[in-house]
Amino acid sequence: MNQAAADFEAVQQTRSNLLHGMWEVGWCG
Repeated sequence: MNQAAADFEAVQQTRSNLLHGMWEVGWCG
């Protein structure tokens, strides 16, 4: 995997985690 693909994958993973966290806060809050 090249660097650009690795960076893109990391960004996607972080975004997914943030969205999941926001959903949990929305439901719990």
